[in-house]
Amino acid sequence: MSTSSGSSQYKYTSVFARVNYNWESKYILNLNFRRDGSSRFGLNSRYGNFGSAGAAWIFTEEQFAKKFSFLSFGKLRASYGIIGSDQIGDYQYLDSYSSVPYSYNGVSGLVPTRIANESYRWEETKKMDIGLDLGFFKDKLSLSAVYYRNISGNQLVAYPLSIQAGFGSYQANLPAEVENKGWEFTLSSQNIKSSNFRWSSDFNFSINKNKLLSFPNIEKTSYYSQYVVGRPLSSNYVFQFTGFDPQTGLPTVADINGNGSINYGFADTGRGDRYFAGGTQPKFYGGLSNTLAYKNITLDFLFQFVKQKGRNILAQSFYPPGFMYNAAAQPILQYVNAGLPAQPQVTSTYDDAYDAYSDYTGSDALFTDASFIRLKNVNLAYDFTGNWLKRMKLQKFRLQLQAQNLFTITNYLGFDPESQGVNLPPLRTIVGALQFTF
Repeated sequence: MSTSSGSSQYKYTSVFARVNYNWESKYILNLNFRRDGSSRFGLNSRYGNFGSAGAAWIFTEEQFAKKFSFLSFGKLRASYGIIGSDQIGDYQYLDSYSSVPYSYNGVSGLVPTRIANESYRWEETKKMDIGLDLGFFKDKLSLSAVYYRNISGNQLVAYPLSIQAGFGSYQANLPAEVENKGWEFTLSSQNIKSSNFRWSSDFNFSINKNKLLSFPNIEKTSYYSQYVVGRPLSSNYVFQFTGFDPQTGLPTVADINGNGSINYGFADTGRGDRYFAGGTQPKFYGGLSNTLAYKNITLDFLFQFVKQKGRNILAQSFYPPGFMYNAAAQPILQYVNAGLPAQPQVTSTYDDAYDAYSDYTGSDALFTDASFIRLKNVNLAYDFTGNWLKRMKLQKFRLQLQAQNLFTITNYLGFDPESQGVNLPPLRTIVGALQFTF
């Protein structure tokens, strides 16, 4: 018989100060400072100092702006700050041991399960944004535009180790800087507003980019085969498809580094033939929502749109590269028939065919336009009114019908342009409900 018990403590303390200054409702200044302490760090790096500064100018309060009667609100704002993160497990800076399930001479032993590291510290993100907010025609039309740039450093990661160390990784700070920047636009409008009918719209549009700014001595780390400085963290590195060999009918890819063979490494680092074919993030995305209300009837619907590239159904049929599971008939026939017109004169060996097929499944031939427009949400509701509600002691009685993912407009040939075969495609759901409020 054996018993066991365990517990852990996570303590967090913070001192916070804020200064706000508002002069004549035109000039606004905001200063923040905080000192945070977390028990998830060692004694010498337990505390971190963070802060931010923001300023705004409401220029529609100026005399020159009052001449523009159509402009009801105008605000220019900017901010810069540093935030910290301690989102790791408890006690990662300490050695830890576990008992083994066997004994020697009646004595149980202990084995180390974690390498201590008291040097890692708070993860930091430097955030900067500049925004413009405008209101037109007594705020019936509102526009917001924001440019942001965030730089993350000292990322808390499980740093990989060589197997000779006896451990797969240890908790540490990644000596790299990652940049996330982009634009975000929001447009809201009150299209129609009367006693019986209302119609409002909201539109948002985003452009986001990611890049590894720096990584000192990356060539000496295990990340050298995973990241490239100046490229997005999530990048598509693929072979360049060059067509089918007329002699064999097999697919071919380019020898970009010119060493006479096809290698799996990155062309950017000179260690292979896979070139950068763009990031996995969409080029842009957004949504358009509308709310229409007529007397007791309300209709809400949202369209989602995404501009992106993705792996086609051929990649989904040949995943992972070099293997075939539950392949769709159409891509298999396309692949086979593409090589048939060559009328091969040389009989290829199994190894040649397998290598060519593996290179093909890891090439840009499997990428296509995966952009789409989707009716994401629809909500139709009817609110009952009348004296009978009071007799039944009801404050509200609503009949509601909700639907998600009703249809998608896309040229993408595959299971779903959003999931691209990696995850389960979003389900189409339709739900009816009755809502009572007493």
